[in-house]
Amino acid sequence: MTTRIGIVDNDYIVTEYLKKFITRISATWTSPVSIWTSNDPSDAIQYCCFEQPKTDVLFLDMALSDLSGPQICSSIRMMNSHTTIIGMTSYNLDIYRTALQNSGAQMLIDKANIQATVSKIMEYLKNGKPILREVGFPNTTSSPLSIQTQDDHSTLTQVEQLVVEKSLGGFSCKQIARELHITVNTVYAHRRNIRNKLHARTWQEVIINYQRQQTI
Repeated sequence: MTTRIGIVDNDYIVTEYLKKFITRISATWTSPVSIWTSNDPSDAIQYCCFEQPKTDVLFLDMALSDLSGPQICSSIRMMNSHTTIIGMTSYNLDIYRTALQNSGAQMLIDKANIQATVSKIMEYLKNGKPILREVGFPNTTSSPLSIQTQDDHSTLTQVEQLVVEKSLGGFSCKQIARELHITVNTVYAHRRNIRNKLHARTWQEVIINYQRQQTI
């Protein structure tokens, strides 16, 4: 089975170095490793939540444009408890530690020690072990924003609730996409799923039913 790894950093040198380093380490593995890279925060959400197969490990820079690392992590955790998220920074770790911990990441690493730390992480992946978590960091299932499996498929997910609530606030699909850092087509897909779950024929019917449920 392929291990899928994502690297999101606005420093091209760091991204390329880490990609080549991981490629070299995994060259002798019996199972393949697929690596994608980007400097766009929205790609992290897209690849981790809406692409198949989902990303297994995400190396995420903390100081990206538009969104911070903890914000991206929180957005991913609303929809995905599978991906191991490892924050990276060149700054003092204490600046991001608490926020990243609360957003559901596994680890925060110093870029100054990135080679040694990533070597250990890759060793865990090679042996099929869970990523060693930094003391005080939650695992994916204990994260405050983690997804809990629900038998009741009529229950809306957190992101679906956000889509409805944004609609109630007068947001268009394009505005919702921008707010949630997803594509407009993904918003349409969420709306379709919401209609199915609420057994509604139209979006207006969804809004009416949702408002009625909130007043019960």
